[in-house]
Amino acid sequence: MTSRMIILAGAPESAKLDWSEKSLLPASTHVESLSHKNELPNSQTPLSPSSKAFGAQWRQITTQKLQMRPILPKLNIDARPTAPGIAFPHPGKQQDEANEVDQSGAEFFSFSELLGASTPSSDISEAQSQPSLSGGSSSIPDTASNSTGAFNTSEGGPLSEYYDHSFSIYEAIPSSQLSHFSDSITPGTPTYESNEEMFSAQQVPGTPGGIIRTPSQRRLSQAPRPKTLSELQDIPNARYLQTISPQTMTVNLIVGIISIAPPRTVITGAKYGRPKEVDLVEMMVGDDTKSGFPISMWLPKEMRVNWKDGANANPEGSRSILRRSLRFMKPRDVVLLQNVALSSFRGKVHGQSLKGDVTKIDLLFRKKVDDDDLAGIYSVSNLRTANVGKDPQVLKSLNYVSFVVDHTKTVHYLLSSSSPRPQVNMKALILVGGFGTRLRPLTLTLPKPLVEFANRPMIEHQVEALAAAGVTDIVLAVNYRPDVMTNALKKYEDMYNVKITFSVESEPLGTAGPLKLAEKILGKDDSNFFVLNSDVICNYPFKELAAFHDSHGEEGTIVVTKVEEPSKYGVIVHKPNHPSRIDRFVEKPVEFVGNRINAGIYIFKPSILKRIELRPTSIEQETFPAICKDGQLHSFDLDGFWMDVGQPKDFLSGTCLYLSSLAKTNSKKLVPHSEPYVYGGNVLVDPTAKIGKNCRIGPNVVIGPGCVVGDGVRLQRCVLLEDSKVKDHAWVKSTIIGWRSTVGRWARLENVTVLGDDVSIGDEIYVNGGSVLPHKSIKANVEVPQIIM
Repeated sequence: MTSRMIILAGAPESAKLDWSEKSLLPASTHVESLSHKNELPNSQTPLSPSSKAFGAQWRQITTQKLQMRPILPKLNIDARPTAPGIAFPHPGKQQDEANEVDQSGAEFFSFSELLGASTPSSDISEAQSQPSLSGGSSSIPDTASNSTGAFNTSEGGPLSEYYDHSFSIYEAIPSSQLSHFSDSITPGTPTYESNEEMFSAQQVPGTPGGIIRTPSQRRLSQAPRPKTLSELQDIPNARYLQTISPQTMTVNLIVGIISIAPPRTVITGAKYGRPKEVDLVEMMVGDDTKSGFPISMWLPKEMRVNWKDGANANPEGSRSILRRSLRFMKPRDVVLLQNVALSSFRGKVHGQSLKGDVTKIDLLFRKKVDDDDLAGIYSVSNLRTANVGKDPQVLKSLNYVSFVVDHTKTVHYLLSSSSPRPQVNMKALILVGGFGTRLRPLTLTLPKPLVEFANRPMIEHQVEALAAAGVTDIVLAVNYRPDVMTNALKKYEDMYNVKITFSVESEPLGTAGPLKLAEKILGKDDSNFFVLNSDVICNYPFKELAAFHDSHGEEGTIVVTKVEEPSKYGVIVHKPNHPSRIDRFVEKPVEFVGNRINAGIYIFKPSILKRIELRPTSIEQETFPAICKDGQLHSFDLDGFWMDVGQPKDFLSGTCLYLSSLAKTNSKKLVPHSEPYVYGGNVLVDPTAKIGKNCRIGPNVVIGPGCVVGDGVRLQRCVLLEDSKVKDHAWVKSTIIGWRSTVGRWARLENVTVLGDDVSIGDEIYVNGGSVLPHKSIKANVEVPQIIM
């Protein structure tokens, strides 16, 4: 096997790799020429007469893109490279000094600089008997002493402490036996004390991407739309890493956690006369190119409980950031591992943490079990809007969500300090509906459920709430642009761990017919199922509704809400002396008979499907009266806000209600009042939006991704959809600005004005309640409400 090499630069952009056969090189002394920008070698580069052809092959890699500032392990001072332009730290210096690199003589660590130092022959002879990368024996070629500059593994090389046990560990312990921290530990296995010394951290300090949030921090705001966490333009995957076999490189790596074992204590270095007790946490991780590979996290005991001042206990449990971060990791997390040594042994990729607590973990994405669960740096919205070439690390995270779900189906996942999500087989049908004519011109561009409400598609709010309530199967009843709906919504399966089925109607079937069309799914077992309209926005009470429905045990339950003007709606009338059993419905009553109306959310037993025929039919006018006649229909009062946002004025009213509710339940998601442009509060701004100087925004304003607001702009009770622009000194109130639309300088829009996609409003133009169809340019005032085609 060849000598070991550590490349501290990480991986270059994948676009810079040349995969052609002619560019493959044998790993030899001429690897050093790869560092020369203008002298790239080829497969005909001669080998040194004294060298042997190594088994590994290198790809053609330049160092021009290797911009990441390294965090170095403590290297053996006697084994460090001595090439010009490199400054390795002395063991006694501070870590900040250790991170400093003199780049005057090189853009970054090149291959030649790592290979340029010769190892003394006495060290080489000793190193020949040392373990290989994963713990087996290794024989370093005779030419190493005069060509490769191998690191001395017996004298504290960068990874020497970590080779002794890895091979035996993973030969003896199948990955299927790895489990969550909180699982019971096999008796007799050395491990931590039961007082959870390791796990008492109150806060994990942030690394260059965010923080791992602890229970006391769980209700923090949505993290801003992230920039790339490391300075690398891309992060390697397992397939690429395996191409450098059997070399070792230190990289940043995005992976999904398949399983993670409880910590245990092992002894290293005993055969070298330097026994050391360390704690070991074993992780099985993977990406979309490998089904799984192990990473060993080594945690020195001295970073466990003692302070430098000699105190006998650390209130935070450990000075090790890595140790505290591992406390909160669990299967299905997507994480960024910073500064991990990756190698390949026997055809398998294997990782090790580095010394000095320089290996870090950032929790990128987690499908939350409940509201109190930890949140990752990337939100569902971040993943949904990931673009190729824009946020490569966000895109990788999105790809790994589905991968890690597929590979952890046999792993006990739902373990947390709070109550796990109920694992019941529940179903739901969302009435996506037809053309959405009431919400035009917005629905001329997208189907109504895909129009963003508070910067997320309306239907995503519902899918998320259903999944949180334990729903596993969701049926979408679609009859308008099903291809667009299918492409847009399938990704929610991985995000929310649900199965989504599209029930496409050849003709509109009303509000009851879709239930019959989906009978094979909704009636496949005896479990209840939800039904809801896609344009209803509220604090969805699915868990409470299911519990109430089970309590009375009858066929159906309707969610009802109280309104101030019941004469505009169909009103529910209860049976005398019964607070929930429904007697009848009265459509737009002239006299007061009640103030509760149908909120468009239901739960039924599968037996209701026997009452419905496969034809266009109304659940409100035909099915419900029949169930009422049998005394099998109940009502459930909705607490909090509710709005049918199917038309522009209600869309704006619903936005106000939603933002007011958010201010009470999760105000951190809103822009704080301390921001100079916020006026009146309840302002939701996507992190990618740009706000000019001297603006006055609020109350009740939503600004979407990529929006640009100029200087001196006044916004109130309005919604700016993605990539829209409002130029300097414009005044916008009670308006929805469509995607990619522009409002000119000193323009004034008000009175429920709606701009479709790609509309242009000229400078100093006044629009009073206009509804402007897509791709129009308005150059004259619109003084009375009208549709502009």
